[in-house]
Amino acid sequence: MLGIIDLDGFKAVNDTQANHCDQRIRALFQESGLKQQYRVDFSMGLAILTELPENLEDASKIADQLMYESKSLGKSQTTIQSFTNTEPAF
Repeated sequence: MLGIIDLDGFKAVNDTQANHCDQRIRALFQESGLKQQYRVDFSMGLAILTELPENLEDASKIADQLMYESKSLGKSQTTIQSFTNTEPAF
C-alpha cells in the first residue's frame, strides 16, 4: 500500500519548498510537545497494489494520480483504488 498526501492550499510551498517546509513543521511539532492542537486538511491518493511494482517510481505515480483526483473533488478528499498490477487505466 502506498499513499501520497498533499496539503490543500499549499501549491507554492509544495512545488518549491516542500522538503524544507516538512523538516521545519516536524521540528516545530517536536519542540511544542504537541500541547496545542492543529487542524490540517489534506487530500490523499491511496493505491492498493496486489502485485509488487517493478520500481517505486511506478507505484508513486499511481498514488500521485489518485491524489490529484482527490484534489479535483475538493478539499479533504481521499481516493482509494485497488490494482492487480501497476498499469491502471487512467
